[in-house]
Amino acid sequence: MRIIAGEARRVQLDVADETSTRPFLEMARGALFNSLGDRVAGAAVLDCFAGSGALGLEALSRGAASCVFVEMDARAVKALTANIARCRMADRSRVVRGNVFHAVGTEPGMFDLIFVDPPFKELRQWGPDGQAAGAMRRIAEILSPDGQVVFRVEDKKFAPPDWPGLRLDSDRRYGRSRICRYGRESD
Repeated sequence: MRIIAGEARRVQLDVADETSTRPFLEMARGALFNSLGDRVAGAAVLDCFAGSGALGLEALSRGAASCVFVEMDARAVKALTANIARCRMADRSRVVRGNVFHAVGTEPGMFDLIFVDPPFKELRQWGPDGQAAGAMRRIAEILSPDGQVVFRVEDKKFAPPDWPGLRLDSDRRYGRSRICRYGRESD
């Protein structure tokens, strides 16, 4: 797996364990970033369940101002830290080792782009009544007014939930991945 475009183009990324970190394939990642377009340049990014950091590092490579990576698995954090160094992006990166349900910040509007790529085995938590509902309420609060939340699953039966404070802007499939983009509801 590698960075597709920008200043770190073609840099190879380490992946701790592909069965637990679920790499975001280049085709889907490229299509996603092409659809995001100018939203990436200058953005403050939050990469939840970061794994190798492919999404956050791709955003940084394409001109994002900063990225906070949240990852709980120690092996993934080690690979992520190495990937940040390899891409020479330590000055614009911060790694938070912990559970994303507790690590999400609270400052309103602090992130322009938030990637949520949860472990598929825990997908039930992401329904409107699951553990993730509280995290998604906080994500809606910390999303900038014009920001985007990118949510990925690999489950054909998954219906994008309605989360308070967010509106579904798009729901697309890229191979096995289903990528839902949410914007912040108007106040």
